[in-house]
Amino acid sequence: MRLFEIALVIVDALLLLFAPRLPRARRWLSLVAIVMLAGHLLLEGARWQMVPAYVLTAIIAIWALLMKDGSRRGGMSVIGRIVGLLILLLGTAAALVFPVPHLPELSGPYAVGTMALHAVDPKRIEQYGSASDAPREIMLQVWYPTAADNEVTAAPYLDEVDLAIKGLAQTLELPAFMLSHVNLIDSGALAVPQPDTGAAPYPLLVFSHGWSGFRSQSTFLLQELASHGYVVASVDHPYDAAFVIFPDGRAIYNDPDVLGADGPDFEQRRNQLVRTRAADVGLAIDELEQVASGDSVLNGLIDFGRIGVFGHSTGGGTVIEFCGTDERCTAALGLDTWAEPVSDSVIESGLSQPLFMQFSQLWPWAANTTRVEHLLDNSSDVTGYMTIDGTAHWDFTNIPLLTPLAAALGFKGPLDGTRSMEIINTYALAFFDQQLKGIDTALLTGDSAEFPEVHFDMIQNNPR
Repeated sequence: MRLFEIALVIVDALLLLFAPRLPRARRWLSLVAIVMLAGHLLLEGARWQMVPAYVLTAIIAIWALLMKDGSRRGGMSVIGRIVGLLILLLGTAAALVFPVPHLPELSGPYAVGTMALHAVDPKRIEQYGSASDAPREIMLQVWYPTAADNEVTAAPYLDEVDLAIKGLAQTLELPAFMLSHVNLIDSGALAVPQPDTGAAPYPLLVFSHGWSGFRSQSTFLLQELASHGYVVASVDHPYDAAFVIFPDGRAIYNDPDVLGADGPDFEQRRNQLVRTRAADVGLAIDELEQVASGDSVLNGLIDFGRIGVFGHSTGGGTVIEFCGTDERCTAALGLDTWAEPVSDSVIESGLSQPLFMQFSQLWPWAANTTRVEHLLDNSSDVTGYMTIDGTAHWDFTNIPLLTPLAAALGFKGPLDGTRSMEIINTYALAFFDQQLKGIDTALLTGDSAEFPEVHFDMIQNNPR
């Protein structure tokens, strides 16, 4: 809970418990409650979890103010005060179970700036949805190194939050109101500040989300990489993302028919999906090249000769498909990679770029693992495959931060979320630093005493 929320609950509890016995203090306490409520609403922002506290504050503040001087019993019975305490307890429990998530502090030397871009591919006709004659278009979010600047506005975690929450709620199968507080998340990034050009140009990292994911799903990782001197771009893939919101206000939500999991053409559809997504990654790079060549904060900031591509789940399959067909890829990182949809030709040829895989403990299954191992065997550069004990599929996203009950709800594994994020960040950064910046590390050579949760299943150096 946040500072004013805690203070409000404490003052309300004092009023309920002691106001009749403290006639001289009750007016002061009621005024303090009103001040705490105002401070909370103005400085922290309202959220549904605190509604019981809002209603209760109004009732008991009025009650305390209207009590006659010298009255020791007042107009509220013992039962009424007990009911009030139960309501306050209910609201406090809701606020604790569904807190305002806090992203981990960035460990890199840079603050992070961000901007959104809209890209249209005139060479591809959209094959999903009803607008079959329209060109394929995507959104992407870019994070880049900057200096701390108090005069620049903090960037929101989600644009068009009401539209975004609708799609996120569908993905998580939760009522939309339960997620309305995500607009209060401090994104940790600044809205389009001037970049830090001291070490420019920086390597480019392009991220692809999972099926029913979204471009901000893993900002704990994306912003961490940017804070260490990378330009990071995350792609929204329309129709399989949880939501994509375009500048003109159009919102496109996840369409299960894109994958057609129950149909006889499932294998064909899933392969078409990762090929479409791989082309989206190529479009993102094209757009960034164009923007960086013009009047933009990205001008001169990106080294397009050093491009790492990484992704989660279906996004991991997208990485393999893209790096197997586009020579602009310099290094590839997969997070719980779904390799089954990847084209057979890419699996059989393997990748010529360095390839590293992070897997959770609870998600992989035999058929997918076999295909991943086949890909690694066929690849011609350094490859690695590690598993993080105590993690599940959603641990590679921000979703576990939504509630301390995330493990019980199936949104994460039993490993502490802060620890799993630290591990994911550390190994991802080590891989890209080694491959794109030439910074050698012993971390990728095998198991580490610092991270006993990590087990390397396979390490291969130039197997072919």
